[in-house]
Amino acid sequence: MSVVSTSRIEGSHILPRPSFLLRRELLKKDIVRQLLAYDPDAQTLIIGMYVEQLRELVDELEAPLLTGATRQSRRDELFT
Repeated sequence: MSVVSTSRIEGSHILPRPSFLLRRELLKKDIVRQLLAYDPDAQTLIIGMYVEQLRELVDELEAPLLTGATRQSRRDELFT
């Protein structure tokens, strides 16, 4: 059994993403854009699992982001 150094793991987040992951992220964004273009006036809720991907998407769309850290007052402001 091999032991992996924690310093190797800690630095791994700075490595570039594999190209297939980048392509998958771009495809997801393209699909979201196509769905939004279908009916641009419709109220839309986009649910995602990876907050960083959602942050990038809402920056592009100029849309609000709701996460677990969002205060109730902000939620009320957005959805009432």
